[in-house]
Amino acid sequence: MGASTLKMGGSALKKLVFLCIVMLFSAGCGTTVKDKSTVLNTATIEGYITAAASGRYLVVSNEPIHLNESQPQFVNALWVSTKEVFEVDDYVKVWASTILTSYPGQTSADMIEVIPKNFNSSLSTKEVIAGVAENLEHTPIITNVHYESKKKVWTLQYQVYTGSGDALVGMVIQDQQPIALEQPIYEQPPYIALAINKEEKLPLYVQRYEWSFIDLTTGEEKNIEHETPLSNIQASFDEAVTLRKPDKVKLIADGLDILHSEIVFLDEQMNEVVKIINEDGTYPSGTYYMQAKVQFEQGTAVYVDTVRFK
Repeated sequence: MGASTLKMGGSALKKLVFLCIVMLFSAGCGTTVKDKSTVLNTATIEGYITAAASGRYLVVSNEPIHLNESQPQFVNALWVSTKEVFEVDDYVKVWASTILTSYPGQTSADMIEVIPKNFNSSLSTKEVIAGVAENLEHTPIITNVHYESKKKVWTLQYQVYTGSGDALVGMVIQDQQPIALEQPIYEQPPYIALAINKEEKLPLYVQRYEWSFIDLTTGEEKNIEHETPLSNIQASFDEAVTLRKPDKVKLIADGLDILHSEIVFLDEQMNEVVKIINEDGTYPSGTYYMQAKVQFEQGTAVYVDTVRFK
């Protein structure tokens, strides 16, 4: 699937706030769970185990939470420590008193209950979850796992880490052996970065796009258009990245193939700079908006950031 290993972006603070709320709510239920019947409806987290490592299990909520317009799909996830033994694909409820507010969060379980999930499917949930997880180069935040018996397909979403926030990518998996992972479904253009050299990658912010995708719930094709005012983009002239060889840069997309791309440079008044490389081979000093116009199979998008030439 080609997902890149990337650092989390500006959504970390929102996750921290949310996890603090979860921690306070859990603490209000008491530090020790003694009677399961009194707390059955107040589990700290409920979802599938998507990874296991040395007595810890990654539990991911199977229902993303709408936080706000800038982060409409936040996925709660916890690394849970326990002496009990569980399997990847177990659907569990976890009760915990204290949560360390990293992302995913970390906790020691007071109690874990396995909720049986049985589907009349050729594939098991373990095959589906593990099949996706082993193709991800980062923590497998896999959510919205569902089986549609009439269509004989599995649908799910997995999280990709971007330079400007985290995003969920959809996927449809046919119920058949051997398992085959189909092309990821991006509901908006993917993360993109400018590879300056082997060590440096400059994340670009999506400004506008025309996009089509398949709705996982209905199977219908949707077409959307979006444009963000440049003033709202996190591209600041004061924080411009210095580029010494702009003719050597390369665009890298997360998960989707780039069919065609073009990079243009604009001054602060959004006027296009006609000649970016001087006749003597030098680069003009100054700071510019760099716009990358990119064409994917699902549509086109324009990304932007600021660069400085010395």
